[in-house]
Amino acid sequence: MEILRAHAEKLPGFTEEDGFGGVNLQAVAAETEGFSGSDLEMIINEAAIRAARRVSIQLNAGLEADTKIYQKDVQDSLTSFFESRRFRHEFGT
Repeated sequence: MEILRAHAEKLPGFTEEDGFGGVNLQAVAAETEGFSGSDLEMIINEAAIRAARRVSIQLNAGLEADTKIYQKDVQDSLTSFFESRRFRHEFGT
């Protein structure tokens, strides 16, 4: 939890779950038990990249940009992480 928080708090647009949105780091920590610090950093950074892509799309569409990092960004990052590990395991790469 503390490793996740240390990486996430550096990111603009990050807030912890407060009942009004943000990222539930406890839920993320439960899903990532036993992960290395670098894996956790990669997951958080990937979530920030996903949020930045969303902002870019909003700006290109002439919309007001929502720069917040959401739980969905982290969940999508986790899904991608698990899929890449499954691919490596199945295909030995």
